[in-house]
Amino acid sequence: MNKAKWTVLVIGVLAIAGCKERDEFATNSEGPTVEKAAGVLIATIRDVDFAQMYGWQGDQYKLPLIARLPNPVLGISGGMLEKAVTDTGKSLLPQMEMFDETTAAMNKNVFLEMEEQNRKIRFAKLKEDNRTIEFNITIRAPDTQKQLIREISGTLEYYTAKGTREVDLGVMDFRIGAKGKELETFISSIEPAHRRKNYTAMGLRINLSPETVNSATFYTQEGSKLDVLKSGTGIQGDETTIYFSIKGKFPPKGRIVLQVLNNFKRYKISFKAANILLDGNSFYQKDRQ
Repeated sequence: MNKAKWTVLVIGVLAIAGCKERDEFATNSEGPTVEKAAGVLIATIRDVDFAQMYGWQGDQYKLPLIARLPNPVLGISGGMLEKAVTDTGKSLLPQMEMFDETTAAMNKNVFLEMEEQNRKIRFAKLKEDNRTIEFNITIRAPDTQKQLIREISGTLEYYTAKGTREVDLGVMDFRIGAKGKELETFISSIEPAHRRKNYTAMGLRINLSPETVNSATFYTQEGSKLDVLKSGTGIQGDETTIYFSIKGKFPPKGRIVLQVLNNFKRYKISFKAANILLDGNSFYQKDRQ
């Protein structure tokens, strides 16, 4: 198979289907359920790059896609590739390869979870118009250089909100285990920052989806504002930890005020690209020929 960079000649179509039906999904007790949104998006398949991934079986192709939502949104959470199939019925979903005894001996459920991770759509980008989404999917290469890809489909997740509200966690000790007054917050870690010399990092565990926290302001116990930087976010299961750093050390006590998105809602939309023909070094939409 030719491993050179391929060019997409014609666009593919993403169809967004479904109604406002709630899923049983929430990142935590404060997290919103996900609603299925109706509508239709047209997406272009701009480019195809050869990419071979460690531990995956066969050649991989990364397809950068662009889709445009009918209305502006606040952000994109990601998505999931759920189906990629040729006209012969062969799946092109990325797979984990049984390349050693360790993977062969894995619990089947663990192995399937690893494959699901490989199908996740990460780092989707919302453009400045707040409607255009850029994201990538990866599929296995078909068996032949002339092959009809009958369907590529999955879901994307976006969120909306209406304004912000202030959440004052109150004066608290800046030490591990100290609790805030709201949102079941507590300080999970305080340690030297890993990448900033002479800085101290604080981990704040919070009972909210990470996207809902718009900003955080730190004050001394007396009310003076502290120069604190947000340095990262960690998510493990239903738990979100937001990391902050300060030059030197945090004072013994202080106050944290969060700006939290109001009326936060999360939506999941289905996408579908159909009848994409791979012919030689090009992809094109078969229905347009």
